[in-house]
Amino acid sequence: MDLLNHLLDTYEHSQDEPIDSLVQNARAVYPTEASLDNAMPSPTDGYALMIVQEGKPSGILTKIDVLDFVAGKI
Repeated sequence: MDLLNHLLDTYEHSQDEPIDSLVQNARAVYPTEASLDNAMPSPTDGYALMIVQEGKPSGILTKIDVLDFVAGKI
């Protein structure tokens, strides 16, 4: 989302443009066995969830993923 917003807000880009200002620190890291109740505040606060299994990243869950899941249920 941050990258898309940056691309839409800034009109001139180069291939050498650094992305470090766009990268968020991992504020929402959850193990695969975390409950949805514990994890849901993070995407609603605008953070992607990094999912870890045995200490290694195994996936990323974004607000769009949550909306897609909910839309498929209705």
